[in-house]
Amino acid sequence: MGFSENLKKYREEFRYSQADIAAALKISDRTVGLWERGETMPRLDLALKLSAFLGISLNELVSDDEIFMIQAKDAYGPQGTRQAEAMLAQCRGLFYGGELSADDMDHFFRVMTEMYFDAKQKAKKYGSPKEGTD
Repeated sequence: MGFSENLKKYREEFRYSQADIAAALKISDRTVGLWERGETMPRLDLALKLSAFLGISLNELVSDDEIFMIQAKDAYGPQGTRQAEAMLAQCRGLFYGGELSADDMDHFFRVMTEMYFDAKQKAKKYGSPKEGTD
């Protein structure tokens, strides 16, 4: 299950309304609805506050892939999000039909996300060449 399904499941399990969550996080009810429909994702700080409010760990609420996407969006905006989505799609392709253990896949994913953020930081620090300036 992903974030939107987990949010709805835990909200209903703990008998909170969308308005209860919105008030606790100081956001609008509409935002909570968008999250539950999977139309948007929260920033990492709000996801942490939400998990604390619900009394669950962040990992129970948000998958590793989703945490990566949230971090990419928070750090690099829509373009970073698109790049992170492409990287995840390519990485998943490596695992189709493979025989890696769950631990090995988790380790691979952690290394790839670290490499992604390291590459983005280096590109930001040193600047990337502009297209068409060979």
